This record gives sequence, C-alpha cells and structure tokens, in this order.
Amino acid sequence: MKPFLLTFTLSLLSLFKLHAQLPATMLRVGTVGVRGETTTQPIMKEDYGFDISGTFMYPLANEQFNVFAEVNYSTAKLEDVFSSNYYFKNGAPSNVITSSVGHAYFGAGMRFYLTGEVRRFNPYFGQILPFVGLSAGFTHISTDVDFPTGYDVSFDIAEKSFTEFAFQLDGGVVFVLDKQWAVELYGAARPGISDYYDGIKGISDVKDWLVRLGVGVQYRLD
Repeated sequence: MKPFLLTFTLSLLSLFKLHAQLPATMLRVGTVGVRGETTTQPIMKEDYGFDISGTFMYPLANEQFNVFAEVNYSTAKLEDVFSSNYYFKNGAPSNVITSSVGHAYFGAGMRFYLTGEVRRFNPYFGQILPFVGLSAGFTHISTDVDFPTGYDVSFDIAEKSFTEFAFQLDGGVVFVLDKQWAVELYGAARPGISDYYDGIKGISDVKDWLVRLGVGVQYRLD
C-alpha cells in the first residue's frame, strides 16, 4: 500500500512541476459581446465592442497542461430596449437606454491541449492543437449609463466603478507556424457574479455575461 501511495504522490507532484522549456507570450485581439437582462420583455440587445489581452503561459511537466496569466481589457457600447410601460418622461414613453462599459480582467488558470501530440513538442507548419481553459481572478468594471433623471423605475441604474471576483471559460484552436510562432482562434465566456455588467440590475433573475471572440498571435521563448 505504501509503495502505491508513494508512486501516486510522486505522479501527482510531477504534474505540477514546472517544465524548464518553452514558455510563451501571446497577444489577443478581437470583439466582445455583453449579454444583459435576457428576458423576453424587456429585451436587451446584444452589443459588441473591442477586446485586447496579453497572456503568459508556462508548460507543466505534462505539456498538455499549461499554467497561464492573462491581462484583458474589453469595452463596449450597449443599447437597452425596454417596454415603454417601464418608465415615462414628461408623459411621453421612452424605451431606450445607452451605456458604455469597460471591463479590465486579471486572471490565472490552466490550459489543457486536447491532443497528446503536444507532449512530444515537435512543432511543424500546419499542426492543429485544440484546447480548453479555465481561469479565475478579478475584474474591474466601470459603467457610464445615459439615463435621464425623473424616472420612476423598479430596477437599479448603476453609474459606478467597482472590482469583483470573476472566472472565465475559454477554448479554441492553435495553428502552428514553426517552433516559435503560432496563431490561435479563441473564444471565452465570463459569467457575471453581480448583475451590473451592463449597468442595470433588477429586471430579471438572469445574471449578465461577457463573451469574447478573436485571434491571437503566440510566440514561444526558446
């Protein structure tokens, strides 16, 4: 029993032993979509903006696993369209709110390549490496809501800046160019812990989401 436990422990520790070769940096650029109050009435239009991030990755002893840290900034202009009976101004119905949102995210996590081919590290032009990942960290959110005063509403309009815990799921495909350079297509989703990703809270029980799509350029530090 003791030899089995020792072998199991050493195997587990070897998984998290940092590999001495080929860390990588990556620049990602793409688009972001913020999904807010997702009920049938009122309706939140899905609006899109700009997304950019920098990532540093380091392979573990089992090179299918990479630990990574990411700094990301996303910004979008949103337009919220509501049923006109939610609020009125000077007796006339109004049903559009616009808001600008900015999200700065710092997270660390694990990437897993879905093919064991990466463990041999024999990169060649055209090699395809699908991956999934999970990270956690903090996001700093700022909202600027264009909402005139004088409305009697049952939900909260937030114009504020705050920081909260966040986690992110991502995935994509890496297209290898050579030993050092690669291009990847990525997608990531970040569910809101609070309901203020779009600057509005309290219309529905559905939390907000931030979705990222784009392309990354990866360089391995040989």
